[in-house]
Amino acid sequence: MLWTCITGRWPLDYERACLLPRELGAAGVREAIATGGIPLDADRPWPELQQLLEGALLAPAGERPTAAELAGQISDV
Repeated sequence: MLWTCITGRWPLDYERACLLPRELGAAGVREAIATGGIPLDADRPWPELQQLLEGALLAPAGERPTAAELAGQISDV
């Protein structure tokens, strides 16, 4: 949600991946996200903050920061 608030765009760039969510359907979108085949949006109006968010978005589930950890990192930016 923070990524969308910063850029006005969804964090995943389906267009750059040549995917149309409407055509994939819910199951196809989940599969594309799970395989990591959708790059993050390249628009970086706040690169320091987006770098933190990128790390949280792309990290394996067990390695993602908690909300409190991420809030602390964000407050440092």
